[in-house]
Amino acid sequence: METTQPEPGVPESSVPVEDEVGPPMPTEPPAGPPWTPPEPPPEARRPMMVVAQFFLVPFLLAAIGTGIVLGVRLLTSDSTDAFGLIRQIRITQGTARWQNAFALYDKLTGDPAARKDPRLVAELIGAYKGIDGKTDEDFQTRVFLLSLLGLLRDPRGLEVIQPAMDDPNGVVAVTAIQAAGTIGDASVADDLLRLAKSEDAGIRKTAVFSLGLLNPRRAAADGLPPTAPDKTREIQEALRTVHRGDPIDDVRWNAALALTRFGDPEAAPTIRLLLDRTHLNEVETRNRLAMPEEQKSEVLINAMMGARELNDPSFRPLVERLAGHDPSSDVRRAAGEWLELVQR
Repeated sequence: METTQPEPGVPESSVPVEDEVGPPMPTEPPAGPPWTPPEPPPEARRPMMVVAQFFLVPFLLAAIGTGIVLGVRLLTSDSTDAFGLIRQIRITQGTARWQNAFALYDKLTGDPAARKDPRLVAELIGAYKGIDGKTDEDFQTRVFLLSLLGLLRDPRGLEVIQPAMDDPNGVVAVTAIQAAGTIGDASVADDLLRLAKSEDAGIRKTAVFSLGLLNPRRAAADGLPPTAPDKTREIQEALRTVHRGDPIDDVRWNAALALTRFGDPEAAPTIRLLLDRTHLNEVETRNRLAMPEEQKSEVLINAMMGARELNDPSFRPLVERLAGHDPSSDVRRAAGEWLELVQR
């Protein structure tokens, strides 16, 4: 499986996803900002992800949708309910199927009430199983459906999510891996541990992010069955191994952020580096490819989230510097909010 794409810090291509608007979706993950699912679990209200290209499927779908959404809405009435769109996905092919899948994604991400229907999971699973082609449109449709199953956070969705974690299509695989983490069921731990050792940096990166979502605090907050203590220790040790030795910068960064979810102080030195824009500029220079300012800001903001998880007062001066001097208004605002929270 090949999913390696331009990475923040370790890029291999200079085409960011923000510049790619309109179908067809590439068959491998491009670069771009991370996925921020609507109404994620309390601990993941804004997923802690430094990565650009492998946690972006909803953002990618939104970006592509900017170019096609008017056309899709002309083909699919706003009054079409979710089950009507699922029926269309089952009976259409090619571009029409993909457009119906986008319309379904658009409808459900924008309508929390519609997502509460208990029939949805089974219907999405059935629609997913009905896609047996290997065209770009088929892959795109699978990505939309997997994203929605992750968004619904119902363990029944793992029936199709878990096999898709090993899909030969890179976008499908990374979407499934993140959806598994978003659901947060401990049954995916062994698969994620295996994928954290993948030869593919994108798969490793996604897997360590999702392993971070299997932490005890998130399970308690969401009322999920907790991961067994022995398995939790195994997850932490795996994350430490990646953090200490992975050759790819942003795989290590994501491992550090995942460790902060467990309150593991081993992540602290890396988080300090990620709170320093100068360090990010050095990474950019070392790898001879521009890291977009938006991505640098995402790194800094996610690093602040990780710092808060560790509850270490030594981070405060670094955040104060960002609040007062960072060129990004988003970073300054996030830093100000961080400082207000730690003062309470």
